[in-house]
Amino acid sequence: MNIDDFTITVIVSLLIGFTIGVLTCLLLPSIYRVIRRNTQHPKHLKKNHFEDA
Repeated sequence: MNIDDFTITVIVSLLIGFTIGVLTCLLLPSIYRVIRRNTQHPKHLKKNHFEDA
């Protein structure tokens, strides 16, 4: 492996790592928001307690 191959390998690896890092930072909040929206219990409903007669 000569210096040109090494430089190309380093540049490609850095670009892939940078792209994955940016996409992760952009997508994680959106995924978190979707999960929270689908798993949250509604706040406007009240739990009714009925006494046995």
